[in-house]
Amino acid sequence: MNEKRRLKSLVSETHCVDWFDCLLRDQSHRGHESHDVMISCTRRVQFCSGHRVFGHEGKCRHLHGHNYVAFITAQADELDAVGRVIDFSVLKERIGGWIDREWDHGCVLWEGDSEAIAAVGACQPSKIFRLPTNPTAENMADHLLRIVSPMELVGTGVRVVSVRLWETENCYAEAGECIG
Repeated sequence: MNEKRRLKSLVSETHCVDWFDCLLRDQSHRGHESHDVMISCTRRVQFCSGHRVFGHEGKCRHLHGHNYVAFITAQADELDAVGRVIDFSVLKERIGGWIDREWDHGCVLWEGDSEAIAAVGACQPSKIFRLPTNPTAENMADHLLRIVSPMELVGTGVRVVSVRLWETENCYAEAGECIG
């Protein structure tokens, strides 16, 4: 049966106002009962930060900086009353706000890198974030996924499932939930 005929049949069976109303009702229930579709939303967050990759064998062993771009992807078990996972501005305010306060225009350094912490701290004012792991793009993405996002989104019913962190226009690292 073609789609138009199926919708006409639904109109008469379900007392929809018209075929469009029926289509909306039909689509609003698809996937949500069987959970065969997962909807996500992604917010882009830009920030500038310095770091040093402790123990790196190349140039990245020196203090240097990047114009980072993070893509924060969120999911929820159900869409809100408006039909969203979460308003994009909430991701910007909460996770983007944390990034702005803690990482933007500062240095992200491994907490065990006392030499770099002392060097940056000697320049006042300074903004240093002490990461518990070496500040590679991979570890920074993981920190945003597993530490920052749950803390910043507490009470929303939304979880961040993926963080893609672009360190340069050619290189990114991604941390995401494992499914299965």
